[in-house]
Amino acid sequence: MNKRIKRGLFTVLAFVVASGILFPSGVMAGTDADAALPAGLSESPVVLDGEDSVAEETIESLEENRGAVLFADLAADGSGGSEDRVKLSYSEKLRHENWFTRFFTVEYDGKTKIAYCIEPKEYPPEKGEQPAVLFDDGLMEKAIYYSYGYPGYETVTKPYLEKCSMASCYEGTDGAYILSHIMLSYLYDNEDAASDAFRGISGDTKQLIIGMVKNLKEKWPDVPEDASLELDVTVAEAEWNKDDQQQETAVMKLKGNKDNYVVVTVPEDAVMIKLSGDVRSEHGEGSVEVHGGDEFFFTAGASKTGTYESGLLQGCLQDFQPYMIQVSGKQDIMYAGDGEPDEVSFKIIWENIGKLRLKKISAAPEITESSDKYSLKDAVYGIYNEDGELVEEIITDEEGLAEILLPYGSYILQELKSPIGYLLDPETYEISIAAGEAVFEHEEKPVPEEPAPPEDTPQTGDELPQRLLLAIVAGSIAVMTMIAAVLGSRVFSGRGE
Repeated sequence: MNKRIKRGLFTVLAFVVASGILFPSGVMAGTDADAALPAGLSESPVVLDGEDSVAEETIESLEENRGAVLFADLAADGSGGSEDRVKLSYSEKLRHENWFTRFFTVEYDGKTKIAYCIEPKEYPPEKGEQPAVLFDDGLMEKAIYYSYGYPGYETVTKPYLEKCSMASCYEGTDGAYILSHIMLSYLYDNEDAASDAFRGISGDTKQLIIGMVKNLKEKWPDVPEDASLELDVTVAEAEWNKDDQQQETAVMKLKGNKDNYVVVTVPEDAVMIKLSGDVRSEHGEGSVEVHGGDEFFFTAGASKTGTYESGLLQGCLQDFQPYMIQVSGKQDIMYAGDGEPDEVSFKIIWENIGKLRLKKISAAPEITESSDKYSLKDAVYGIYNEDGELVEEIITDEEGLAEILLPYGSYILQELKSPIGYLLDPETYEISIAAGEAVFEHEEKPVPEEPAPPEDTPQTGDELPQRLLLAIVAGSIAVMTMIAAVLGSRVFSGRGE
């Protein structure tokens, strides 16, 4: 078949389709192998061998629909009145099992929102500017709140689906979007068991969607009405933690609904610690989601200085309100979110940290260096702040050295314990810690050696000279002998009369 004939057949077919002879406006947006074809179409797909862009696009659409061409751009706008205008976009296809949908988004006021087709059997509206009207339906509002791309999905829907084995074939972003689309379409169809939402999907997937809706209605929390956020600390001054040898900020808490969150960028050369209930996580770089109720703080090394400002952090929640794009004869498209989210910000003031290097030296090295009775090790020094409070204690090593990191400022240094062989220095010394390293040399006097005592000198005042002691003992014995002699003669004389 030559090129001219091919082009002629394509033109005829396009005219027939556009005129509605083959299939009216109720033709579905996707088909599957088990679905009935529109009246007038055979089981054999129509094949076009086109060379221009229109023909190629038509061929792709025919392949998707087994002969059913989707001429969405031929539809009239169908809108009227003074509705808000949004820009509608969507992908070519997003296949699931034996059916497919499209990934819809809307843009307005510089924002982009995920949108959903909720009438699978209809054509999508034309891409580009479309009217959007408020959609006041409490159940549908709750359903889209827990759909992919909206606040409730990450905290409620996703954990629920991760526990469902039937959801294992719907993984990733596409799977999350498709399940949300089916759920919304099922609810919009009044939970009809024969709903078009279930076209081309398995019985297991159908039961999964029905279970989601049951939990949505009975267990999942209502849509929060308050989108406000607040940080209990907005200026966090880092302080030096001497035990961990690092700077730490105060703990900040984000007050607000748990579904509302901000994205915090971790400062360079710092670590962010987030506390979500009993879960503690550390983040050394990148961006971190902080939800309402979460606490967080930052740490950094001694070299981190200056100030970090977070900038305005926008919450993800807005005045949550569903909107609908309704174009006559086309799919209804649903999205949500309007108004301005709340904003918070914070600032970190890092502390300036310097180093003190203490060197202890002997005042008489000619004596101490040649003797093992002297040591520079284990001298203890107290470091006090200007209020006289003990800040830290340092101990010297074998070389008489000790180092410590301290915040900038003025301190008082005093020796609390002298090392072996040295006298304790009672003096106090003022030191100043600033940029770089502060070096303090402390010269200390050794204890003088005592001279050896003479041999004939008693070692203590409690002892008497040996000669004196012997004389006293000898004299006592002589006196006692004389007394005994006198008494004895008297006795004996008395006995003799």
